[in-house]
Amino acid sequence: MFYGVVMKRTWIRWLALCMLCGGLSAPAQDVQVWTLRDGTTVEGAYGGYEDGRVILDVADGRRLGIPFEAFGPQDHPRLCQLTGASAPVEELLRDESLWTTATTDWLARHAALRLTWVNAGASARSQLPCLEFNGQRVWELQASFADDRACQVVASLYNRGDAGSLSSEAFKTLLNSSQQALTGWSGSAPSPVRETRGPANVHIYAQAWVRAPHQVILQWSVGAGGVPEFIRMRLSPAHAAGGATGAAAAAQAMQTTSTAPRAPLLNAAALRARVRRDANGDLLIPDVPMVDQGQKGYCAAAVTERVLRYYGRDFDQHQVAQLAGSDADRGTGGSDLVAAASRIARGLDLNFRKCIDMDVERYLKLIDDYNRAARKKGLEPFVHEQMIDVDLMYRTMDPAVLRDVRIARAVDMRQFFSTVQENIGLGVPLIWAVQLGLVEETPALPQMAGGHLRLIVGCNPRTQEVLYGDTWGSEHALKRMSLADAWTITTGLYTMLPRNVR
Repeated sequence: MFYGVVMKRTWIRWLALCMLCGGLSAPAQDVQVWTLRDGTTVEGAYGGYEDGRVILDVADGRRLGIPFEAFGPQDHPRLCQLTGASAPVEELLRDESLWTTATTDWLARHAALRLTWVNAGASARSQLPCLEFNGQRVWELQASFADDRACQVVASLYNRGDAGSLSSEAFKTLLNSSQQALTGWSGSAPSPVRETRGPANVHIYAQAWVRAPHQVILQWSVGAGGVPEFIRMRLSPAHAAGGATGAAAAAQAMQTTSTAPRAPLLNAAALRARVRRDANGDLLIPDVPMVDQGQKGYCAAAVTERVLRYYGRDFDQHQVAQLAGSDADRGTGGSDLVAAASRIARGLDLNFRKCIDMDVERYLKLIDDYNRAARKKGLEPFVHEQMIDVDLMYRTMDPAVLRDVRIARAVDMRQFFSTVQENIGLGVPLIWAVQLGLVEETPALPQMAGGHLRLIVGCNPRTQEVLYGDTWGSEHALKRMSLADAWTITTGLYTMLPRNVR
């Protein structure tokens, strides 16, 4: 089973919904071929940009309004030019009051970057297709805030999840041009390249530049077999000691940033203190950081990052994806996730534990239960080969019958909820593997069906509900589901917790 296979919406549906009345057919010489994200092509002439939609005049006289994000990345550069929506990240480097401006004013000043809140007051994110640095696409921009001021901005100049695979030569070219641009901006030489090794010997290379009031650290990594993984640019306030400037300040920035000690491990008492008990019966861990996976199938990587950041560990979804072999379209294989999470945990003074794991024996038992119930209702049983295709199994089974046979095993369902309640009471969030498409959920999910990972952050013993969140931004930060529905879709339950917590 793969977790996080995002079911792409059929963008041609947008065409049917977004047809605009009026307009004349465009002159033949103005007609271009446009490619949408799902591979669909549209022939038409650019006719304007309204409310986030690109207007195309097509040959039969119709006008189509297509969301900007529906277009494939190959068309983004010309659309950014045509719409005037280009948003150079360089404007942040030119802002000398970037770290002293109140958050509301900061966001207004840099409105062109289209940052939206992920954690209100703490972090904001943009994946505007027209974000750019040094004339190259910026795939993601994240800004962090504390005490009503910006404290860090991270720009993804390349990541395999969003941008797809990149040749080694193209990766080197992008890296070199970014380094040259930062040297030109700072007016001085950068720090020497520094190599660090994270969990499972993940190699991260970094270099720093300083030009007051900013310091910039460029980080990059290449995975197994020389596969390029990411290039990211971290912008933060400069804190050069002793008035150091130029290369000396850059070297100091690198030293203080790269060798900063990890946050101390939380003990059991500190974790329990994070739990909130509300009057309505909710038992909740309210301060688990949100991570937005975007449109890529990185739910496993993003959920893992949320847990790691909750424990004060700096390890992002791209590093997790690198270790787990995550694919932007296919997601992360279940066994790959468990293996990667275990290795990451060991390297960060954490323990990874399996609370529930659907093995072959459990699936065979579920199939037997389902087939007995299905035959009683006159439905076709699920017939499988020697190897069980789990996704096919869930697509084939009747959801109502499946729900009935799962909750009929009341002992297992109660054990699931007891495990949730116990860990939440300890201040430990749970990584929750589920099968989507079996129960109705609100709000609507970018992923319609298939294996998925999310995070349980609370429960309500009084109402028998599970409180959970997904990795698609603030709208999905806190949701609730009945115990019966939650148990119906459960395929696994895991925890990471500090080694000093038993």
